[in-house]
Amino acid sequence: MILVSPEGVKCQNTGEIKPSMPSVKNGIFWYRNESEFNRLRELMDDKDNIARSYGEWLKAAEELLDSGPQRGILFTKIKADPDDFIRWCNVNSHRLDFKARRLYAAQKVCEIFGNG
Repeated sequence: MILVSPEGVKCQNTGEIKPSMPSVKNGIFWYRNESEFNRLRELMDDKDNIARSYGEWLKAAEELLDSGPQRGILFTKIKADPDDFIRWCNVNSHRLDFKARRLYAAQKVCEIFGNG
């Protein structure tokens, strides 16, 4: 199985792709609660492109999570720790936006499943 981040970066080759297993692993930037969602949403440069409420976001995120296996994708919830994400963006010179959320999730997927 080839593990791939949301940005398409090859993380690790672990052998053959088995039809019964998802062939791609992607991270979903996962807000753990409404307070965390609201805090990060207000800080995001692209907040107008983010759901207006935690409930709205959660519904869409759960639908995406559930749709993965039919498309050969294993989605992994990547906890959106506000302080860690903001620190990561600062260290890596990223704006607080969609691209940063994807790259952050991609890096965490590689850390979880291997990078090499």
